[in-house]
Amino acid sequence: MALLCALLLIHLVLAWSGPATALTSQSGGTVGTCTRIAAGLPARHRNRFHPRTATARASAQTEAAPEDRTRASFVVRIPEKVWRAAASEHRARIRSLLEPGLVGLDHPSMASLRKRFLEMEEDDRWSTMLDPKHPVYNFLVEYYGLKGLKGPKRLARWSPAIGLFFAGDNHNNGPCGESGADPHTEREAKPAEGVRVRRIESLGEYYELSAAHFDDDRDNNHKNNPRIDYSADRCVFLEGATPDDFGSTLHLRGAEWIGGDVESIGGGGDDHEIHPIPSGIASDLKGVLYRPTASRNGAAREDRCGETPPLSRATSLLWYRSVLEATASNDPVLHCYGLHEWAMQYQPEGAREPPSGRYQSHLALRVSRTTINETVERKGVSCTHVDALRFFAPAAGPLNHHGASLERTDQLGLEQPACVHAHMDLLKIALRLVPYCDPGLLLDVLGVALRARALDVGASPNDCSSYRCRSWGNATAAATAAAAGTTTPIRTIPIETPAGRALYKELQKELMAEAAPIRERLLSNYETVLRTMYTPDQLEEASENPSDERFARAEPGGLPWRKNLLERVA
Repeated sequence: MALLCALLLIHLVLAWSGPATALTSQSGGTVGTCTRIAAGLPARHRNRFHPRTATARASAQTEAAPEDRTRASFVVRIPEKVWRAAASEHRARIRSLLEPGLVGLDHPSMASLRKRFLEMEEDDRWSTMLDPKHPVYNFLVEYYGLKGLKGPKRLARWSPAIGLFFAGDNHNNGPCGESGADPHTEREAKPAEGVRVRRIESLGEYYELSAAHFDDDRDNNHKNNPRIDYSADRCVFLEGATPDDFGSTLHLRGAEWIGGDVESIGGGGDDHEIHPIPSGIASDLKGVLYRPTASRNGAAREDRCGETPPLSRATSLLWYRSVLEATASNDPVLHCYGLHEWAMQYQPEGAREPPSGRYQSHLALRVSRTTINETVERKGVSCTHVDALRFFAPAAGPLNHHGASLERTDQLGLEQPACVHAHMDLLKIALRLVPYCDPGLLLDVLGVALRARALDVGASPNDCSSYRCRSWGNATAAATAAAAGTTTPIRTIPIETPAGRALYKELQKELMAEAAPIRERLLSNYETVLRTMYTPDQLEEASENPSDERFARAEPGGLPWRKNLLERVA
């Protein structure tokens, strides 16, 4: 019996130590042992065992590794003076767009934040917080979570345009080193054979190359460009960037600091994995690396315990790509007249007070309750935006021609290019791409979203005329107003009258024409990011496993999507 127990003990020891030894010899040090320990834990606990020390990072960068992990096929380097100038311009334009909605230091909302604001570095004091009561700008706070002092800064953070990751391709104009030799830099990076390096020398070149890929993609109808190898490894290196730039200037997500201990970034997690320095970047250079292709396979980008990360982000990106495609292809509805805002205030005799009555409750109604009810009942409501239905008064649900109960998947059949809320949602969709949303595109998206919001609240039954915004007109008028630093009162559009409905329709058409090319560029950005970040097999797997929130119901006065899920049939 004792002999049997001894043999069993030896067997258990070998079963435990054998795989761990093998993993250690392959991965180095504690990484293999960590993986072996974590393998038996629930997934939510495994990330506690990732050895993210400077020693482990140095080991991973110096040891021999598979070829696809040690070099990037295309390396684009941006000198510090160029990328800082681009980031500064981006922040200034964001500031100009948001300025009418920012509160002053003496605003009551700043009472608890004033001391912290004054203690900030001077460069960080470029904005306060968005006014949660401004009828145009409060949707950024309520819908998209851009709250407090961090809200505007989230929009102002910069990262290189997605088109730059393709600046080293042969089909792009401009010099690019043979076999990776960089003709612009004095410091020879000595990249491996087949690695191409390009250094952007001016701000003008940066903007030119950023736009070139969008033009190329549009010419190919957003399909695979035969001249681009989407499977190639690509990265953009920002020379001279430091961890101090994260949060205030650069996006932390997706960034990797080259030149020190990753712990000093103050972040970590899935977006700060241990990678070798790509060939094409001199080992003594310091800066920040953005590398979207790192997620294409488990060998190139592993989770904290050596496991391939989940494809939940790919699932989300695929969904929003389908929303963009559907919106552009569906027929426009030009007879809604923004009545969703009126449906939120609808209260016929005997009905309880609408839950959304508290929304914008600080604004006085410019018409009577009787006028609101009569306007909603005149021909009913033709609202195609499934998100808006949740904010209807319950009594208004049956008056919606598209249904009083809608499912999330109905969005693909209903979302259409004339909807002001579809224009506003472009911002939410663009932010999903961070850090790989083109900064110039994000500015255009924010601009059209704010103009859509101005039309939205101007046509509401609320009196918004005491608030000001940039010109409510087209992009050219808004840009002129921004350059001059001028604002105008929010224009009232009385859609309860025939003249007001005609004006709304005219402005709706103008906005639809302005938003169409922006939506097309955003779709192009999505297509590029999906092809660059994921393999076809990964995208297929993600498309076959949609998230639970894709199967949810919206009802007037109902719960958020994530709390009103449908039972999925296997």
